[in-house]
Amino acid sequence: MGDDAESPGLPRALLIDRRDLKETFRKVLQAIDLHGQGSAPLSEAGTAEMLRLFSGADLASADIFAFHAEHDERVRQMTQDQTRILGFLRNQHRVAVMGGAGSGKTWL
Repeated sequence: MGDDAESPGLPRALLIDRRDLKETFRKVLQAIDLHGQGSAPLSEAGTAEMLRLFSGADLASADIFAFHAEHDERVRQMTQDQTRILGFLRNQHRVAVMGGAGSGKTWL
């Protein structure tokens, strides 16, 4: 995404994409400073809390990218399976779709 890219109602300065992940904390502080709409500067306690939140293991970029790759593969597999199922059901008059959460009922 280019430096001048914006989405409706969202300036580029408020968007953090893949290339910004190594400097997320700085980008968030910059967004607060530039677009805080009159909010007070970040307090020492607020800074410490943001640092704690952004330095947690849950936000490791490698983990995020691995999760998205796994998710994309799962969606691709679900789509192939659902295409076969829909082909089978094409001439059926009634169908009951049952399955647990995450089994693909909504996608089907």
